[in-house]
Amino acid sequence: MKVLLLHSVDPSFEAYANIFNQLGHEAILLPVKTSFVDLSAAIDKFIPDFILINNTDLFSPEWHPDALMFEPYFEKRGIPVAIWEYEAPYFAGGITLTSRWRDKNYLKNIFFFSLDTYWVEKYKEAGHRCHFLPFGVDERVENFSPPAHLLSQFNHDLTYIGTCFIDSKPVDIEPSEDGLLHFFLDNFRHTILNILHTSWGSHPDNIAALQDLDDKFAPPIAQFLKMDLDDPYEYQRLFKMICDKLYDTYPQFFKISSTPKIIFEVKFLIYFSYYQVAARLFRLIDKGLRIYGEGGWNSMFRNYSHPIRRLSYPEMYAAFRASKIIFCYTKKLFMNNVHERVPHILGAGGFPLTDYRKDIDLMFEPGEVATYKSFEEAKSLIDFYKTHDSERLRIIEKGRKKVFAKHTYRKRVEEIISVIGKEFGISQAPHRSVIFTSNNEWMADVYHPPKVEF
Repeated sequence: MKVLLLHSVDPSFEAYANIFNQLGHEAILLPVKTSFVDLSAAIDKFIPDFILINNTDLFSPEWHPDALMFEPYFEKRGIPVAIWEYEAPYFAGGITLTSRWRDKNYLKNIFFFSLDTYWVEKYKEAGHRCHFLPFGVDERVENFSPPAHLLSQFNHDLTYIGTCFIDSKPVDIEPSEDGLLHFFLDNFRHTILNILHTSWGSHPDNIAALQDLDDKFAPPIAQFLKMDLDDPYEYQRLFKMICDKLYDTYPQFFKISSTPKIIFEVKFLIYFSYYQVAARLFRLIDKGLRIYGEGGWNSMFRNYSHPIRRLSYPEMYAAFRASKIIFCYTKKLFMNNVHERVPHILGAGGFPLTDYRKDIDLMFEPGEVATYKSFEEAKSLIDFYKTHDSERLRIIEKGRKKVFAKHTYRKRVEEIISVIGKEFGISQAPHRSVIFTSNNEWMADVYHPPKVEF
């Protein structure tokens, strides 16, 4: 196979391109921001059997200036395109594509891989071809040996690593759960009203309607934020009830198009997820929690006594290995999906404690991953595993063995080759010999696939 890969911010696509080449196929890697002229020139020169993209930003006018040119071009050229969608299609590629998804008109004649079996079924219901393909782990992690000073630096009982994409600039937040609640509610209201006002509310009647909408949705939304919901299906059910009750109060422009409603639902789901994890981290600080990641955490936890910063990749994997427990939280946009941290932490020799999702049962056997179904259960498990090293180490050993047997990047590439080969009638056989010398030094010699010269 000859494969052209397009990636946005995901560094793992470099590893995937490398693996295609190691397996005797040919792969080149281009950034998803590549212009239409450069991409079409690359295709003319390389003549790929198919194109693999790691999200739908390429097709979204909100994200790519040439977005509307790609889909008809691929169809005209008859080039198979596979999208490994890292986000739920509910959000992927911006509002334009979300609206197309809702209208069952979502990038036809393109094959999808999804991380989440819930969305696999939704794709299929909308008439699209889709295959379940969850996150994997770089097999080089198996030989990663963190230096002693990093192991010592991250030798914590309980660690959380994650970015908050809300208000990274310093803000004054009262150091309490109520302070967090008001911060997220005010941010959500401000964001929604600004978007709706900018796009639809310039008429005086619309401005008044938006203010009326804000007055009506703020109280029930504040109450909903306080609910400590773990089950994403229960979240969807209760949020739909709130939206249905509010629907009659929506201004008329809100009902003419599906886009304002989508904006409201999408933004709230994001804000709910970040508020919930922030409130939980706040409650875990007394248990010795150490927090790492960029974004707004420093403003939210002003009484937290340690600096919160982004970790480099070697630091992050050292933290996975050295910390007794890595607390994981899955955003509500994923219904069944296993958090990407789970295979990475296990691969590094660490212990993830993650919220339960149904796809856990497809990827792991009982006793290979520790999960919680409520925050109260999470706190009990934290207390248990902090003092029961033998139980914790037994799960790490079993889970890590499963990760390197079933959930590596190489396994994912082999599955892509098999599925795409069968779907589009492309030969799966390697067409060239490859002499591969293993390099176990972590991140010391990152392979960069050949770039196309124009």
